Amino acid sequence: MVAYRGPDPAPGSPTTYQASVIAPADSGAPRPRQLLAAGEGSAAGITERHDARGDTVTVLLYGDNRPGLRVEYHSGEFRAVTRMFSGGLDRFGRGLLNLPLLLVKCVVPTLDGPRDLVTFFTRRPTAGGERRVLRAMAPFLPAAAVISTGDVVTDGRRGRMWEDFVAHHRALREEALYLAAPGNHERLYSGLSRLGWSAAVARPPRPERFWYAADLPEADARFVFLDSSPLTDKHDEYPDSLETALADEQLAWADRALSRPARYRFLVLHHPLISTGHYPGDWGSGAPGDRVRARRDRLLELCARHRVTAVLAGHEHLYHRVFVADSSAGGFWQVISGGGGAPPYPIDRRALAREMSRPLPAGLRVVKESARGRSTFHFCRLTFRARGEAGRDLVMMDVYGALPGGRVRLLDRVNLAATSASRDAIR
Repeated sequence: MVAYRGPDPAPGSPTTYQASVIAPADSGAPRPRQLLAAGEGSAAGITERHDARGDTVTVLLYGDNRPGLRVEYHSGEFRAVTRMFSGGLDRFGRGLLNLPLLLVKCVVPTLDGPRDLVTFFTRRPTAGGERRVLRAMAPFLPAAAVISTGDVVTDGRRGRMWEDFVAHHRALREEALYLAAPGNHERLYSGLSRLGWSAAVARPPRPERFWYAADLPEADARFVFLDSSPLTDKHDEYPDSLETALADEQLAWADRALSRPARYRFLVLHHPLISTGHYPGDWGSGAPGDRVRARRDRLLELCARHRVTAVLAGHEHLYHRVFVADSSAGGFWQVISGGGGAPPYPIDRRALAREMSRPLPAGLRVVKESARGRSTFHFCRLTFRARGEAGRDLVMMDVYGALPGGRVRLLDRVNLAATSASRDAIR
C-alpha cells in the first residue's frame, strides 16, 4: 500500500465539502461552480442574481466508474483461470497456462510500487467503460454539478488509483463542480484511504465524517450525501463501537439535513435502500434486533417523512429506477446509477422480483410496474426548472447509454418530481 502522491488538493477538487451552496463562479473564476460555505452568501441572494425565468438547471449523475482489476473480468484469461477447477485436466491445464497472463494483465497493473516499474512493459487495464462514459458526458457540460454515487477507485488504500482518478477526471472537473458520496471501495476505514479521498476528492467537513449537504438555490434543491459504508459495514471493517457512533451520528444528522426547507430533496448514498437482487444482504438479514436493517428502515422512514424527491444510489453496476409509494398517495423514486465504467451486472429477473416483493417499513411499498432497468454503461441528466418558474413540479431525468466514440442513446425518461408512478411521470 502506497499513499497518494499527487497534488493536494487535486485539480478540480473543492477545498472541503461543507453544508454548502452550489453557486455560479465569479466572473473572473474558472468555469466550474463553487461551493460556498453556508455563511458566505444567502441562498436567496444567489437566486436573485442568477435566476432567469425560462432557464433550466442541469445536474449529471453517474457512479461506479472504478477502473482496476475488476474491469478485466470479461477477459478470456480471467474465465480460464476461474474455471480451471470446475472441469477435467484440459480445463485445469488451460487455466494454468493463462494464470501468468492474468497476473500481468490484471493484478500487476493495479499495484503501486511494482506498477511503476512494470508499466513500462505491460499495459494498464482498459476493458472497463470509464473513459467511454466520461467521453459521452462531455457534450452535456457545463452543468451545475456532477454527482457520483461512489466507488470512484477500486481500492482507496492504493495511492496510484487516486492519482489515476485525478488524471482521468481532470477534464470533467475543470468543467463542473464534482460532488461524490463515498463507496465501499473507497475503504474510508483506512487512514491511507482517508488521505487519498481528502486530497483527490475533497476534505470532509470533520475528520472521519464523510457526509454533507449541498444546496442548488436556482432549482430550490437540496442534496444530502451520506457515507453508507459505516451504516452497512457488511465486512466488519469498523470496530463495533466506532460503527455504532458513526451510524447514530450520521442518521441524526441526516434527519436534520432533510428537514431543511427545499422544493426538492435528494438523498445520495452508495448502497441502494432497495436492492435489485445483487446485494440483498448489505442492509442486514431483517432478523429481530438487526441494527443494520433498522438503519435502512430509518432512512426509508426519513425519506417518506421529509418528502424526499429521490434516493440516488450506486453499488449495483446497472441502471434501475422504481417508485416507492407511501400511505398518503405520495412517495419517492429510487434511482440506481452504477454504470460509470465498472463491469455491468446483469439483471436477474427472479432476484429483482423477490426484492421488489419484500415488505417495507412505515407503510411504504414498491410500485412494481414503475420499475425499469438496463445493464449497460450509462449516466443520467437531471433537468430542473429554474426557481420561480410557473408550472407543475418537474425534475426530468434523462438516462443515456454510453456508446463507443462518445455517442449516446436515450434509454429512459422520467419526471422524478411526480408524486406517483403514473403515466404522467414517465415520458
